[in-house]
Amino acid sequence: MISTAETKSKGLETRVLQGRFKAWAEAWQRLGKGWGSLVSRGGARNGRRRWEKQRAGRRPLPPVLQLARGSSLSIAVAIPRRWETPKTATTISFLRHLCAGCSDDVVRSRAIDKELRAEERRAAREVKLLLLGAGESGKSTILKQMKLIYASGFSRADRDNYRCIIFSNILHSLKTVLVAMEAYGSVFEIEENEGYRDLVLLDRTLTPGEQLPAEYLAPFKSLWADKAVRRTVERGNEYALHDNLSYLFQDLDRLFATDYVPNNQDVLRSRLKTTGITETIFDLGTLTYRMFDVGGQRSERKKWIHCFENVTCVLFLVAISGYDQCLVEEMDGNQMQEAFMLFESISNSRWFTKTCLILFLNKMDLFRTKLASSPIAKYFPDYEGDPTDAGEASRYFRDRFLELSRDPKKEVYTHFTNATDTDLLGITMASVQDMIIQRNLNNMYFA
Repeated sequence: MISTAETKSKGLETRVLQGRFKAWAEAWQRLGKGWGSLVSRGGARNGRRRWEKQRAGRRPLPPVLQLARGSSLSIAVAIPRRWETPKTATTISFLRHLCAGCSDDVVRSRAIDKELRAEERRAAREVKLLLLGAGESGKSTILKQMKLIYASGFSRADRDNYRCIIFSNILHSLKTVLVAMEAYGSVFEIEENEGYRDLVLLDRTLTPGEQLPAEYLAPFKSLWADKAVRRTVERGNEYALHDNLSYLFQDLDRLFATDYVPNNQDVLRSRLKTTGITETIFDLGTLTYRMFDVGGQRSERKKWIHCFENVTCVLFLVAISGYDQCLVEEMDGNQMQEAFMLFESISNSRWFTKTCLILFLNKMDLFRTKLASSPIAKYFPDYEGDPTDAGEASRYFRDRFLELSRDPKKEVYTHFTNATDTDLLGITMASVQDMIIQRNLNNMYFA
């Protein structure tokens, strides 16, 4: 920017013009003092050398040029007041206007260049992660784990909100079980439980900060002790029952305590349907993760395309324990078949031809538990392995997914995970981070 200041130089009162434009010399030459020719022939620095030679020969002192540090374009011109005559006023005014206008352009240009370089540096260390998968695959749980591992975790206000979600999970799951019992024609073995039906079916929500209502504790315990209820829960794969019900009911007294605050595992086990697109940023020092979580239900998938651009890595989650589960949207559907269809679409999409693809076969703990009672061959007749060997069965599903990618050059990384296990997921995400860094380095080398 051009600036004007009053100063005294060699006993003369002068007006100093500072600007960032070298062509001022052409206008200055019009003043007839010879300085412009010195500058225009060799630039500002050479001009100053010639001026020093002139001073050594005791020639008349020309206008003073003060160069800014390291920049030949930054100048300060001292104009003696006695030179400001009516004859030179127009030229001096033109010089000021020229320096001011061009100075603003240069400053703006340099500011834009600086901002673009900073943006390039940010983009070089930024990783856009997209969490995709069908509903109930564990995408939101991965996001919660990222907050625990790489961020400050959950605040007291967050945990108060999760207390409301946990109570809603219990109540909603019991409603689902009671509706299924009616469909199956099952009756309570504990007679007094019939009187609790209306209490469970009644809509009740908590406000943040409110504890679980004590009047629900005894009915919940009685219902969970009923063998008819437990048999219906065991058939939860037939009517899309949430898989966190057993965890929540194993410690009801703790949940209903007057000073209860959800711990990390409670938060991870809670379930809340994701709607829309959620972006969370994690700064890991060497990398910055921008993680996008999207709803997995069919009604939410039309929104996915809004975050498909410039994705560094797709984390595709599959609930491997869902091989015998029906869909929330379609009781005759199968979660694993739905995951096959989605993965085939994503892995062969033109949006992700150069995008890193990581397959998380999630919920391995539940998968191991149900193998003995729910054989894979019942739902996938082509499986010929050991029905109780979790390792062989999990590799079977991994291979089925890898076969769906039609590009032989596209590498798909696979991990067997349990999203509620913080230590295991921390190790997994560390290997994912190393892989992303190595991939970025390879791209820079071969670019």
